[in-house]
Amino acid sequence: MLKLTLLSLSVFFSTFLIAQQQSFHGGIKLTNDLTFYHGWAGGFGALAIYKLGKHNGIESGIYYTNREHWLFLTPSAIVKGRQKRIYMPFLYRYESKVLNFTTGPILDFLAKWEVSEKLGDPNLIDYSWNTVDILSSVSVSKSIYISNRISLEPEIRFNYSFSEKDGSAGINLAISKQLF
Repeated sequence: MLKLTLLSLSVFFSTFLIAQQQSFHGGIKLTNDLTFYHGWAGGFGALAIYKLGKHNGIESGIYYTNREHWLFLTPSAIVKGRQKRIYMPFLYRYESKVLNFTTGPILDFLAKWEVSEKLGDPNLIDYSWNTVDILSSVSVSKSIYISNRISLEPEIRFNYSFSEKDGSAGINLAISKQLF
């Protein structure tokens, strides 16, 4: 995990050295993730894309997600609840006319855990979550230009948490505008 983070940071900083055609795009993204173990998680957030060259850039932002969980702690103790999380990606972005690719780490913060239903032994309801996690992420997207400065971008993304041993696959949709 440390090697992946160091590699991502080195790619992030090295792109500043080769900047040719810089621009900044801001927008919104609707996220729609299906996790391996914990179900569907819808979300939304603010998107920022820093183009540092013709093909290279950085994608970041801040996103909110609301995920329902069924936890089977023991055969006789089941908990249903919701995790509200905030995450911030720090992704290397490669753009081409055909497809765009991103990869890198995501900082994931637990904002709130709400228990909505308890089945079985109420003494077994305590379950500790990682309040901060680092995910690995990779995506493929396609920029569809509505005008010279506005684009619509459908995306397929895969995230994985090595500490939780859980991942997600999602189909997301972003709209962004070149601000400068």
